Amino acid sequence: MEETYRQAAEDEELMEKCVLCGRMVPVRRDSHIAGRRYYVEGAGQLCARCFYEVYHN
Repeated sequence: MEETYRQAAEDEELMEKCVLCGRMVPVRRDSHIAGRRYYVEGAGQLCARCFYEVYHN
């Protein structure tokens, strides 16, 4: 059981968080920005919700 929690924590550390709201985004930190969705150069990774709130309102 402890190994499961440890693995989950390690996986979470490898994933990006939205720079606005802090939600986990299903994008690995080591992925290249050219292949990311909702990445804003100069700002960072956004989740889909924050991206649409910023750019479609």
